[in-house]
Amino acid sequence: MQIFGRETLTCDQLWQLYTRISESNEIWQAASFKITGKNCGLKSILQRKTYFTFAASNFTTGQAIVTNSLIEEIRFFIGNEPTGLDEAGFIKDRHKHKKLAKEFSNMLTEKLGASWQLHSNQIFEHNGHRVRVLATGSANVWVVMSNLAIQKQLNINYFAKE
Repeated sequence: MQIFGRETLTCDQLWQLYTRISESNEIWQAASFKITGKNCGLKSILQRKTYFTFAASNFTTGQAIVTNSLIEEIRFFIGNEPTGLDEAGFIKDRHKHKKLAKEFSNMLTEKLGASWQLHSNQIFEHNGHRVRVLATGSANVWVVMSNLAIQKQLNINYFAKE
């Protein structure tokens, strides 16, 4: 799908990222995130004090949040507004984020099974991992991956099934 005149991450590309990340134990360690992230398909990985930034295919950007030397979650921002986009271009495409989020959710339902909703997030859990999909209004789509064992170790579970 094109948003703001640029191709976005496809369902197949998102599934490849999910598969590579969910099969990697090392990506959840801050010390090995840069190398393992590259092996999983991430690019331009930069380390900051409490997070990493990165890029992926089709103008996708992201962050990996670091807590106690572990990766708390990996956030993908898809369909970002490009610099210099005029008002007409913004108005024309801003509605597409919800459609893209729905496509991602449908694909994940097909591959991972049933989901639940909490705080406008469509949430999936499968084989020790959680994936959240959120259309942030007109800004972008967030797809957030986390490892449930790491979440438990950090005593963080903001999106537990109620």
